[in-house]
Amino acid sequence: MSSSGKINPLNAIGRMMPLYIILATATQLRLPSIPIGLSDFLLLVVLSIEFFGIIQSQRVNMVYPKSEFHFWVFSFALLTIGLVWGLWTGINTNPDFRSFVAYSVCAYISCKVSFFAESRLFKYRLGSFVLTAIVLLNALLIILYTFLPSLSVVNPWYYETRLSGWTSNPNQLGMFVTPLPFLALFLVKQSKGIWKRLFYLVLGILSITIGLLTDSDALKLSWIIGFGLLVLDFWLRIYKKKTKSLLKFALFGAFLPGVILISLFIFASPIISTISNIVELVYARESGGVSQGDARTTLWANCVQVIAASPIWGFGAGSFSGIPLPFDGMECHNSYLDWGTNTGLLGVAIFALYASGVLRKVWPERLLFLGLAALFIGAFFGYYFRHPIFWVYLAWLPKLALVPGSPLTNKNFATSPIINLTAAARGTA
Repeated sequence: MSSSGKINPLNAIGRMMPLYIILATATQLRLPSIPIGLSDFLLLVVLSIEFFGIIQSQRVNMVYPKSEFHFWVFSFALLTIGLVWGLWTGINTNPDFRSFVAYSVCAYISCKVSFFAESRLFKYRLGSFVLTAIVLLNALLIILYTFLPSLSVVNPWYYETRLSGWTSNPNQLGMFVTPLPFLALFLVKQSKGIWKRLFYLVLGILSITIGLLTDSDALKLSWIIGFGLLVLDFWLRIYKKKTKSLLKFALFGAFLPGVILISLFIFASPIISTISNIVELVYARESGGVSQGDARTTLWANCVQVIAASPIWGFGAGSFSGIPLPFDGMECHNSYLDWGTNTGLLGVAIFALYASGVLRKVWPERLLFLGLAALFIGAFFGYYFRHPIFWVYLAWLPKLALVPGSPLTNKNFATSPIINLTAAARGTA
């Protein structure tokens, strides 16, 4: 509450936002009769608090981050134009309003998180909370299901072979944990005190374990590239440091690269085997007599045909790929192609501009940069754009990458005129 005894809606929403983000990952916790879960109820509470704040203050104070706001305004304009075009051409005769609602939720969460993350306290607490909650809650679920199955509310295993945790699909859990090892290392670097650093290091190891248990092909490929680039970046940073010490030059210029090359030679066989297994799983594994690789490439090829049919603004929210022909209501299993069918090449270009801005902001913090890069790589093999936490990472990690102690300005924000609802009701200016 504020000093006047009134509830501060902004503070209430800020406190509830991290909890919503976590609950949004628990897609198994949904009511059996209706397709909503705890996160949806919490979002209704958040929106009610926001509406209550407007009524309480009798004004609408719209403060929004420019980059997120502009991206979503243009995106919804394209989604609307594409929907109208789809209805006009008879291609999108059954509009996917559920996807449209999902995009709306993602837009709201994206802008809110970006706004709250201007607070140094919020962005660091959110980082610790998201990492701790996702890792420990899934670890707790595994322990309960293994040793006390009667107390487990959901089955954390997908067909008893792949870990799905609180989610309904192991690939979703793989998406959620993709940036977490990099985030854990970032928090280890930023934290003070041996015990706090050790705590985040353990969480990072657990996040890698959970990710591997999902057996997600996209996650494995993302981490192979991400951690490979991390090792390369680490060596280059050390090597480029100017030093007059011949010993250090010999150590980092010759000895360490030699050790790396020898290690690669020794472990070449298991590394190549792992990569080969991933390729085989992605492109050769059969399901119902159909090669997943053939199915995936067919879906991608048909997505390209859909985009070619409406290259500028797409066909609005929905799934338009299919097997063997396009326009059969199937996802492309590629975020960028799916987004292209929804918003056209113009929408893909707008996302590319937004994503490049995000990566540019996190570039000074290589760990966060590689975490987001891994997430973008994984997006090639699934549709991430309808999941709020994907946009949470994009809106929040750039703020976390700000140099600690740097002055925060509001140059990235635009503020609309404040509207006095009481004055408007009286017909006065």
